[in-house]
Amino acid sequence: MRHNLQRVKRVRSGDVVKPGELKTELLLGKPKGKKKRLDPPLRLPRVVLESLRRHQAAQAEERQLAGSAWRGDGKHVFTTHLGTPLEHLDREFHLACDRAGLRRIRFHDLRHSAASILIAQGVHPKAIQELLRHSSFQITMDRYGHLFEQVQRETADKMDELLGANEPSTVVKTVVNPKDTRPN
Repeated sequence: MRHNLQRVKRVRSGDVVKPGELKTELLLGKPKGKKKRLDPPLRLPRVVLESLRRHQAAQAEERQLAGSAWRGDGKHVFTTHLGTPLEHLDREFHLACDRAGLRRIRFHDLRHSAASILIAQGVHPKAIQELLRHSSFQITMDRYGHLFEQVQRETADKMDELLGANEPSTVVKTVVNPKDTRPN
C-alpha cells in the first residue's frame, strides 16, 4: 500500500462555513507504521491477481460507460461507478455480505481471518508478519500468539500419532542452565 485515503475536517468547531464550502476533504496519507510498505515486495496468490485483473477490466468498462462523467484519477483500486474513491468500504462490504447471505463483519476483520487461517495451515509466523506488514515479529506474536500455541499442540499430537504414543502430548518446559558445564 503506497497511501491511504482519509476524510479529514477542513474547518474547526466554531469556524464560519461559507455557502457551498465543504467541511471535510479527502486526503491521501501515509500508511501507519515505520516500515517501508513495499519492502519486501508483497507476493499475491494467483487467484488474487486474477481477481484484480477482472476488477480492472470491469473498471475499464465502467470508465467507457461513464464517458465524460468519469472522475477517476487511476490512483484507487476500489472506486464508485464514476471512478471516484470508494469512501465507505464497510458499507459496500456489508451490502456485498447481505447479497451473498453472509453474516456482517467489519472489512478489517478479513485481515484477522486471513491471519488465523494461515496460522491454522501452519504458515511460518515470520511470513505472516511480512504479509500483514507488521513492523515487527513481536506485534504478530502479541496479536496471534495464542493461535500459534494451538498449532504447536496439534503438531505435537500429530507427532505422537506418527511415533505411536497412546496418549496426547503434554506441555513440557525445558530450562537450560547456562552455568551447567556438564558434557551432553
